[in-house]
Amino acid sequence: MLPAAAMPPPVPSTPNFFLLPPHDD
Repeated sequence: MLPAAAMPPPVPSTPNFFLLPPHDD
């Protein structure tokens, strides 16, 4: 996973959300 500084701020429907591996929370 990339450092938070290298990723855009967490916003709804952000493309990065779908690029991340599936989480079982």
